[in-house]
Amino acid sequence: EQLKQAKGDGGGGYTFAPPKRKSKRDVPLPADILPDLKRHKAEQAKHRLALGPGYYREKDLIVCLSDGRPWQPDNFSSDFAEFLTKAGLPHMRFHDLRHTYATKLLEAGVDIKTVSEHLGHTSIKVTADKYGHVTPRMKDRSAETMGQILARIRDHQNRRKGETDDRDSAAEK
Repeated sequence: EQLKQAKGDGGGGYTFAPPKRKSKRDVPLPADILPDLKRHKAEQAKHRLALGPGYYREKDLIVCLSDGRPWQPDNFSSDFAEFLTKAGLPHMRFHDLRHTYATKLLEAGVDIKTVSEHLGHTSIKVTADKYGHVTPRMKDRSAETMGQILARIRDHQNRRKGETDDRDSAAEK
């Protein structure tokens, strides 16, 4: 489920609702993030114990306020902007991290089908249309890859030429 603004609620109320499509998916995490998540969950358990019945337990959220309640989207955005400023990072929307995630995976050579599944897109066409731009890094990697392919072809041709030369020399003797 995801946090959405309640319909007909002009007062900024939010509710949990199913995502717009079947986008429930497992996204693998790098192993070095797991200790951080475990520490975070341990901190949340401390808060849960300290607050007792005052702790919001309904959803067992990972990203939430210290009392377990969901972060309201508008507050989350302003808190994220403040975090970026304190960290000396350029301003961006939180959603821009999704674009960075997809672009960096594609630059690293992860196939577009895998990236598409991670993002929950309905098809790789959606992913290709949105994130399939070619970055300078991708251009450089494609040139390096083509260079490696051509080197293997040259090596193969040189080995065959050497074998032919060896046969010709043996036939001349």
